[in-house]
Amino acid sequence: MINEIIGRLGKENLERIAVENHVAIKNAVYVLLDVGMQYKIMTAEEFSKNQEYKEIDYFSQIINTNKSVDKKKKITSNNKYTFFCRHLDRLTDEIIDQYFASTDPNGENKVFAEWVKENYSNFEKDKMDYLKIFYLKDIEDCISDGKSYFLENSVSKSPNKAPDGYGIGIFYTANLKKPYIGRKSLKYPDGDLVDKETAYDHLCVYNILKEFLRSGKQIIYVTNDIHGYSIFSDVPPKMMDAIILVIGFDNRGNVRIYDYEHIPMYTPELRDSKHTNGVILENYIRIPNEELSNVKYNDEIADRNKLEKLFNSYFFDGKLIPSYISDVKTDDQYIRENISKYQSVYFDYFWKNSNHQIIKAIDNSTLDIIKGNAFDRNISKAQRQFNLRWSVLEYLDGRNTGNMFDTAYMTLRYHINLDKYEEWDFSDDNEYNIAVGAAVRYLLDLDKAVLSNEYYLKGILSAKNTAMIKKKILVLYQKVNYKMLHVDGGRIQQILSHIMEEDRFKVNKEMILAGYVAELLIYEQK
Repeated sequence: MINEIIGRLGKENLERIAVENHVAIKNAVYVLLDVGMQYKIMTAEEFSKNQEYKEIDYFSQIINTNKSVDKKKKITSNNKYTFFCRHLDRLTDEIIDQYFASTDPNGENKVFAEWVKENYSNFEKDKMDYLKIFYLKDIEDCISDGKSYFLENSVSKSPNKAPDGYGIGIFYTANLKKPYIGRKSLKYPDGDLVDKETAYDHLCVYNILKEFLRSGKQIIYVTNDIHGYSIFSDVPPKMMDAIILVIGFDNRGNVRIYDYEHIPMYTPELRDSKHTNGVILENYIRIPNEELSNVKYNDEIADRNKLEKLFNSYFFDGKLIPSYISDVKTDDQYIRENISKYQSVYFDYFWKNSNHQIIKAIDNSTLDIIKGNAFDRNISKAQRQFNLRWSVLEYLDGRNTGNMFDTAYMTLRYHINLDKYEEWDFSDDNEYNIAVGAAVRYLLDLDKAVLSNEYYLKGILSAKNTAMIKKKILVLYQKVNYKMLHVDGGRIQQILSHIMEEDRFKVNKEMILAGYVAELLIYEQK
């Protein structure tokens, strides 16, 4: 995996890429000290504009606290020309002396060491609790010392017997308390053993990924170059033959690769050889107040990023996108369960151009979440969810559910407004099921304080045939009939009477649910 990345980028380019992507710490005080012991303070932004300074900063950092030069792990630089420290209040002269004894055993920069001890406490300002001091005596020697530190510490000792000069690289753990990480099929059970040169290349890749993470980039694409993107705000360009990585920090601050895959192509556009248009968002369910929506109906959604954000907002209350890189918490069981089931499918569709199982994922998850909102009487939300669901499914597989709902809904509207002496029948399954949903909604609304919306609606949705539908509606009717305004030939009377007369239609849960959340035709003004 790492070797493939190195092969694409070129070994000769790794250091340059790592330095170019190095990020200065925003809450740090940067102090530049010349040979005359005169200093100047720079902000992180000012510091980052100087490529030479960035290079010094990059090569002067430690790999991790386990590779710290300072045995007390308070000082986080690695050579005699730099002094990095967080939490200055924990420093002592003894710790500083031991650090310079390790990095400068010959005392070449003794004057720098003494200056640090005398002045470090003067630079902690407000929330700037990270101090970085650079002694600009010999920049080339500073970088050379840093490279030597990286090279020597890029390999960890294997807990098992290994050939001389070989060890474990940065992407592997030598923790004997985690025995199942090792690949037992290999000659050396702790994984692929590497020499120092290879380990150094791996460390360069590790540092590149770390800098992307520090910049808020969690999605990495590697072609003949490497680019990082934020899952929350960035839109990658079209690219061919790419490696995609999902990265993050573990609970110890180490970079971890959570997903890795080769993809033949990525494009943010939804228009392709099969689709002349993107998703056309239709107002199938006839929301009366379109201005309440965050999007304009009949507009084209032409790119994946916009569609992803709509799904994230409309269906998952902002929890889907964060779930790509971390566990999310929500009290909504329907969102929680569907993220658990389909998070990887959504990610693959939006970030890898993979259509594998996306229709199934959207079909199952969106209807389940709509059902949950119906149970909670979040009618307006469910209406908008239906519009997005049907629009996307029409784009993906050509199903015409939204238009079928609209046709049946308007037919029902026509029928229940006929004169009471005019005979009519449900035209098809769809009209029947929409009528069932509307009737249940009307009856439950008559006594919201007493009747459990979820209990009765769940019972209707679980019905397997019209006989069960009639039985459950009758039970509900008997509980609220005293609250009804009985009008001979009225709309609710027509709906209920026709439902109770029917035995020939198939139950369709989706249409029942759509009829339930749609604007109630029973209340419509003539």
